[in-house]
Amino acid sequence: MREINIFITRNVAVFLNICIATSLLFFNSCKINDNQITIVPFTLDHNRILVNAEIQKKDGSPKKILLWVDTGNPEFLISSKLALELGFISDCDSTKAVRGELEINTPIVIRAGEMTRDYCGAKSIVIFKPFWVFKETYTDATIPSTVLMRYDVAFDYPAKEMTISKPGGMKFSGIKIPININPTTGILQIDGMLEKDSISFALDNGASFTFGSTEFLESLKNKNPDLPLCKGAVGCANMWGWGYKEDSWTVTRIPQMNFGNLTLKNTVITIPPDYNDKGYGIMDWYSKKTFKPVHGFLGPNAFIDFKVGIDYTNKNIYFERKQKENFNDMNIVGITLRPETNGNYTIIGVASKNVIPLVDGIQSGDLLIQINDSQVKDKSMGKVIDALRGKPGEIKNLTLERKGERVKLTAEVQSIL
Repeated sequence: MREINIFITRNVAVFLNICIATSLLFFNSCKINDNQITIVPFTLDHNRILVNAEIQKKDGSPKKILLWVDTGNPEFLISSKLALELGFISDCDSTKAVRGELEINTPIVIRAGEMTRDYCGAKSIVIFKPFWVFKETYTDATIPSTVLMRYDVAFDYPAKEMTISKPGGMKFSGIKIPININPTTGILQIDGMLEKDSISFALDNGASFTFGSTEFLESLKNKNPDLPLCKGAVGCANMWGWGYKEDSWTVTRIPQMNFGNLTLKNTVITIPPDYNDKGYGIMDWYSKKTFKPVHGFLGPNAFIDFKVGIDYTNKNIYFERKQKENFNDMNIVGITLRPETNGNYTIIGVASKNVIPLVDGIQSGDLLIQINDSQVKDKSMGKVIDALRGKPGEIKNLTLERKGERVKLTAEVQSIL
């Protein structure tokens, strides 16, 4: 998922060579010429799938990079730092970018082992700003939905393995659910039920969390008057830190959703406020890239216990449970963070329940310097968030900086939802 406007400003011919894990990846044509199945290990950071890679420089030497897999975004994104280092852009190109973005022409196919990965037709965007698009996870580029839709794909979250094959080359297992796919963006969605009401959610593994609309939240509250609510994005709901009023987002649990024969219980969802008083919100924007309007999108926290297989050709998705449900995802110190350009983290808010702050002594604008013995500067958002997790009642020693002075205090890990 990415909420950034795209503007076309110039074309630059680009030819890339990439190697994922131990498999050679290179871009050269627009043909899928084999039927091998490729399995690539991945790591999770802030719930996002990250794949180690190498990209070939103009002089032929390799450079190690990190790719971010994103089923919720159709564009191939590349950081300005990497694009500049590889010679795809020049120093002066930043002045030609519109709202921090520059489109480049990249006739790309990726090869993993003997299997090609077709990037042709995917818009390629160099991101100059906002800086946090890549800074938050320290990644360099993405694998977008417009590329993934050309293959059979499976994400085994417990095993941390991504499998890709030519269409028809993969044997899927688990609960089968039909999907709708926007043929232009490659973004998929599944229809289901919330009690007696029909719902439709996109599946976005590039986001860190499950999101919903303000209308969906009102429906939830009407059906569940005692629904537990938290104000302030915490944990992986704290997706960017730079999101619209992220410190005021509502976070709650959905008691149960049914998608065909798949039942999801106690899924945590975050609800950002509408962007204006006319009721235009994040799902209005998101629905512009889905097959039909959505109530929200399922982020990795909804299917972290599953192997998720996507048969784009036949428009089916498969959920195979690989481990027991874990409802400890909201056992954390209740603060909302924002990454800064210099690698620091600013506390932009303290979460609250029933108007009562969950952490005492912290002020909005404090810099978070250290959690116990761990410095947070220059660490990824996922690593910093994970350092705030623990068992309910566990005490975290926080070192802050406020108006140039160091402040030390303790904060308790709470079961927020």
